[in-house]
Amino acid sequence: MRVLVGLPTFNNGASGYTIRRTLEALVNQSYRDFRVLVVYKPSPGDRTLDVVDEFRDKLDIEVKIQGDGFFEEAMNEILKAAVDYDITLTTDDDAIPTKTWIQEHIQYHKNHEKIGIVNGAVVSQTLGGKCHEYLKPVRQLLGYHKPIMKELHNYVEIINDMGLLACGNPRLLRAIGNYEYMYTVVVGGGNMSFKSGSLIDGFALPGYTKREIHNERLLVLHYVRQGFHSVVFNGGFVEHLERITK
Repeated sequence: MRVLVGLPTFNNGASGYTIRRTLEALVNQSYRDFRVLVVYKPSPGDRTLDVVDEFRDKLDIEVKIQGDGFFEEAMNEILKAAVDYDITLTTDDDAIPTKTWIQEHIQYHKNHEKIGIVNGAVVSQTLGGKCHEYLKPVRQLLGYHKPIMKELHNYVEIINDMGLLACGNPRLLRAIGNYEYMYTVVVGGGNMSFKSGSLIDGFALPGYTKREIHNERLLVLHYVRQGFHSVVFNGGFVEHLERITK
């Protein structure tokens, strides 16, 4: 099993080098056979590379320098590298994975052949979205809950045929073993994994925003078109740190 962990990072100097805590958590993973790809966009006075150097004897780690662009361009570097791996995980430079983070994501992929994207839980966030029931009659009249693709029919959160993020069926929360999960297009790169290799070959995000708005939705649609699904499950926890400017 070839496993890649992608970690985009930018402007750590202004936020206290939280990436050190992230890398420490990766050192302590129960699953050990993985490579880390840090996609680093330099910023003035930033010493991120000095922090990364502290871990070169503890992790199989590579740094890719991002010359320009924003978050999509950083993710595209990870997606290009993912072609050579079976499973790719992504997280943030201010996220702290639990010790079994990689192991739980890999096991979920092994257990579920037709699930292409897995989004783990983030401490302090709830599993699932919110449907505003008082708008339900209006949305039904407008076709708001009609998915853009029939394959999204059983999803709790969908992209509708108007291209908008919408609620599907909130009663589709299920359980597999000890984990609750749901089909959804709402996943986040701060705690995400996907089957890679040939499935991701040739896919790239369009570079058009500063704030990476909904780029994961495009990745979900890429997998759904290939007959796979996207889920959020109650496992593979990470904790997001509060960034504190020095």
